[in-house]
Amino acid sequence: MSTRTKLPIKQSTEVCPGGTTLSARGFAQMKKKVQANGEVEALAEFLTIAGNPQRLRILLYLSEVEELCVCDVAELLDMGITAVSAHLNKMKLQGVLKARRDAQMIYYSIADSERMKVLSHAFGDLRRAMKLGKRE
Repeated sequence: MSTRTKLPIKQSTEVCPGGTTLSARGFAQMKKKVQANGEVEALAEFLTIAGNPQRLRILLYLSEVEELCVCDVAELLDMGITAVSAHLNKMKLQGVLKARRDAQMIYYSIADSERMKVLSHAFGDLRRAMKLGKRE
């Protein structure tokens, strides 16, 4: 389902003499659509979190199970608990993860399932593309 909108175009201008550009109305519509609701900024923040290989692995592990404790994540990543805790806390502060305490144990789970769906689809697409590239 595409959310693309047909925007009015204008022929050659002084700024772009070689071809068509958006009209003033088209530019206004596009800017309004992209800048209006902060989605770009929210996605950029999420991608900053997910852009770290260790944090991306954490997200992928948590997409497979309901929740993991810090020590399980440390074992999966082959890292120390202090370093893993720092990653998990950063992700929690950004609203990507949520934490549940049970006595001395802290369990983490995915807080934002919508962004995870996007990431999961992107990761699946990347895996398929990598498999296709190996066949060539």
